[in-house]
Amino acid sequence: MPHRTCLLFFFAMLIVVIAETGRIPVDNPDTHLELTMVHEGMLLEYSGRYLGLMMWAAQIKQLLLLSLFINLFFPWGIEGEHIFVSFLLYVAKLLALGMLLAFIETMYAKIRLFKVPKLLGSSMILSLMAILLRVFE
Repeated sequence: MPHRTCLLFFFAMLIVVIAETGRIPVDNPDTHLELTMVHEGMLLEYSGRYLGLMMWAAQIKQLLLLSLFINLFFPWGIEGEHIFVSFLLYVAKLLALGMLLAFIETMYAKIRLFKVPKLLGSSMILSLMAILLRVFE
C-alpha cells in the first residue's frame, strides 16, 4: 500500500476509533451531565454490578477497536513463532497507542455536540480520498 494512502487510512481510522470509544474530543466519559454526554448517557439508569458490567463492556469494546487498529497498521509481530515475544510486542504497541490517545485527549477539549458529525464526515472524506488514491495509482 502506498505511503500516502496508508497515512490517510491511518488518520481516518484514528478518528473513528476515538469517536466509537467515546473519548474526549468527541465525548467526555467522566461528566454526568446528560445533555453533554453522547455515549455515557445510557449508563445513568444503572448502578451496582450492572453498571460494572456496562463499564466492562465499554472497556472490552475499546480494547477490541484498539487491537484492530494495531493489527491493521502495525502488523509486525503477529506471525511470530514465539507467542511470548508476540504478546510483548502487542502490549508495547497497545501502550504506545494508549499514550497517543492520552496525548490527543490532553491537547483537545471536548468539541460541541453539533461538530461531531463534521469530525466523522472528515474521517469519511479521508477514507474516500485514500480509496480514490489507491484506485487511480
